[in-house]
Amino acid sequence: MNKDKRTVRPERGVYGDDRLLKVDELAEMLGVSPKTVYGWVYQRAIPFVKPSRSTLRFRRGEIEAWLDQRSIAPMAVGNVPTRPKT
Repeated sequence: MNKDKRTVRPERGVYGDDRLLKVDELAEMLGVSPKTVYGWVYQRAIPFVKPSRSTLRFRRGEIEAWLDQRSIAPMAVGNVPTRPKT
């Protein structure tokens, strides 16, 4: 018998992970400061959830999708632009 009272939610979302991250957890995950994360929220540049007036959370799956949208594919070796000679 399972003595754990918590309910296990099925995985949701494209990335299968809707776990909510705190500002400091997200900052550590992205390698930036919490101040940077707050700036992105203020600019509405990053998806976030506001469950209460003073609480910010971030769905991990949405953050991963947000990062994928900003990924830049590497160029093929022969297609690397060169600087003009001066």
